[in-house]
Amino acid sequence: MLKYIHTLQFRLTMYYTGLFVLLSLIIIITLNLLAVRYYDRTALGIDGLSQYNSVFSELRDSQFPQDKFIEVIRDIRQSDLATIRRSSFFIFAILVALSLVGGNAISAQVLSPIKDINRQIKAIQAESMDKISYPHIDEELQELISSINEMLLRLGKSFRSQREFIEYASHELKTPLSVMMAKTDLMLTDSKLSKNNIQLIQEIQHKIDYLNDLINDLSLLSLSKEHLQFESVSIQSILDTIINNITNKAKEKNINIILKGHNLDKKIELVPILITQAVENIIENAIKYSKDGSEIEVETKIHKKFFTMYIRDTGIGIPEHLIHRIFDKFYRVDSSRSKHTGGRGLGLTLTKAIIELHNGTIQVQSEEGVGTVFTLHIPIG
Repeated sequence: MLKYIHTLQFRLTMYYTGLFVLLSLIIIITLNLLAVRYYDRTALGIDGLSQYNSVFSELRDSQFPQDKFIEVIRDIRQSDLATIRRSSFFIFAILVALSLVGGNAISAQVLSPIKDINRQIKAIQAESMDKISYPHIDEELQELISSINEMLLRLGKSFRSQREFIEYASHELKTPLSVMMAKTDLMLTDSKLSKNNIQLIQEIQHKIDYLNDLINDLSLLSLSKEHLQFESVSIQSILDTIINNITNKAKEKNINIILKGHNLDKKIELVPILITQAVENIIENAIKYSKDGSEIEVETKIHKKFFTMYIRDTGIGIPEHLIHRIFDKFYRVDSSRSKHTGGRGLGLTLTKAIIELHNGTIQVQSEEGVGTVFTLHIPIG
């Protein structure tokens, strides 16, 4: 309710309702004044009371005093005016309710083009900057649509330029890095190298691997849906691949990965390599920030329209005020701890991008000192 009060529709509803109520009030007051004036201008004499002739014919023909007769008529008129006022009050209350309903209906009709435009804008994604359209619309809103479409055109060019730059840079960087790795491998075959030099060369190789992984992550972030190849794969095959890839890391900390789920043989449309990468990123983070000998639970559920995966750990957790930032590029909740555990600061960013490429969503619940739960929802089909 509070959210509705702060909307433009509420303000327009109050505006139109106010106009209708004011108009109704003017009409009712005018009618009441006309009724009073009519009664005041009607003569109270016997000859001026022809409208009461049929009612008071017997009184008029009898010896009933005229002044008493006029007093009775005056009382009846006052009663009639009171009845008119009461009726006017009830009619006014009904008109107020109708004004509120009518005002809300009119404001909804007025804002319907804006709501439709908003829905179209929300459906726009970076890889498909489609123009929005709304035929038979007012000139002011048509001008707004034109401005939005011009902005989308500029954004589309910017995204394409960014994607092309990343693709070009990735291609150009991979070649020298491959040469550097080959040269360092060749250097390590020299039996005359001292232990100190061997260690230095291995450090260089470690940095080369880091750069290669970083380039791969950036390349994945630049992917668009038209580059994806969806395949019909079973949940079990995805989980098997993930477990095989992270087994060694889990064993290093004696962490047990527990799998839960039903209908794991059911096949759904995914990009296997990307989904595998996304889930691995979450589990690897869970391993990094969990205590030795703890457990990580991976639970899968298949609904009619969605495939859901829960990844639960009992690690250090994430402060509540920082949860919304964990998907930012290169952001680390604790930079000092991240330096110790490693990582490029792109894992969760990449995970979120991959899930969204599958039209899915990712949610996080965490409590410091208790653990974290990541929930992935991916549409089936």
